[in-house]
Amino acid sequence: MTSISGTTITITTNAGTVKVIITGTTAYQKSVPATLGDVTTGARVTVRPDFSTPSGGSQVNAGTVIIQPATATPTGQ
Repeated sequence: MTSISGTTITITTNAGTVKVIITGTTAYQKSVPATLGDVTTGARVTVRPDFSTPSGGSQVNAGTVIIQPATATPTGQ
């Protein structure tokens, strides 16, 4: 984040500077450390692959696993 002014956050991306407007319906999340033991069957997770480590077949190595609360709405819905 580059700056914050009122309800506008300015961030810098590879594509340039973007102003993000915060509204009354904006949701906030805060990450906390977790382990494999925190991942349970039925949990909603987002996996970011680790393409720098070879994997085979229909498998992919996880670079990051983000555990989302059960009440979370998947992105794009």
